[in-house]
Amino acid sequence: MSFTLHPQVTTLQCPIPPSPSCERDLWLGGNGGVYGGRWAACRDIGNRRLLNFGSHRCLFYQFNPAWYEQGAVSYPYSHGQIAQNIARLFWYVEGRMGWEDRTRIQRTQYGQVLVAVFSGGWFQSPTTQWLATLLLRLGGHCAEGRSLEWVLHQHQYGHETIPAIHRFLQGYQHYTGCMREGKGWHMLFGLRNWEQVCRLLIDRREVEQRAFELASQDNHQQSGERYWLTACSQFQVDDSQVREAQAGTIRLTERIPRLSLRDYNLAIAA
Repeated sequence: MSFTLHPQVTTLQCPIPPSPSCERDLWLGGNGGVYGGRWAACRDIGNRRLLNFGSHRCLFYQFNPAWYEQGAVSYPYSHGQIAQNIARLFWYVEGRMGWEDRTRIQRTQYGQVLVAVFSGGWFQSPTTQWLATLLLRLGGHCAEGRSLEWVLHQHQYGHETIPAIHRFLQGYQHYTGCMREGKGWHMLFGLRNWEQVCRLLIDRREVEQRAFELASQDNHQQSGERYWLTACSQFQVDDSQVREAQAGTIRLTERIPRLSLRDYNLAIAA
């Protein structure tokens, strides 16, 4: 499969064309070469494929427009509106994180297929990539004037992980748990309470500082990875930190602003 980015529509040449009517979302990673252009009916598989394309940072996303009608508006969104909604959500979240490199959402000649060229910020870890694809799924609900809280409540994976998303937006993005516990944002953070989330998502700089202290005390007798894992396991959270995180600085109920013309061109165009 190959594709060419243009300001308006991306021409997608795929050996296995997308289905005109899909019952669930489908995912295709990078340029499709490694996987022969096969669509995946699983978001987590799409995440694993995304890991294999490095700086290419592309994921193809096929959606059913009917998913975004219920509870959103009294009329169905057009394919173009859904692309704009997704771009608006990413632009808002990445702006909150202070990232200069932004995700771009591109339409294709298949109306229900979009190309997401992700910001490099989402490639910090598998955990951040899982959140990126979740936002891609949720973004179609992000119509002008909606709040992030409202958007998250439109899908089980969103509203059951609100504390983790809130914590992530506060800048605590390093996951301290065991990745073997599960694969996917919801499997890691679904229905976790605030204390659990505060233990699982921490500031990477705190871990680096503690790992450096451990290595210095031990005269660097072990590998850096060992000190890193020990620092993660020793991380403690008290009640005051949990209350502070819950109060937070991110107001999920504020309305997500509309994209300016300049931002729109950057978010939608190549």
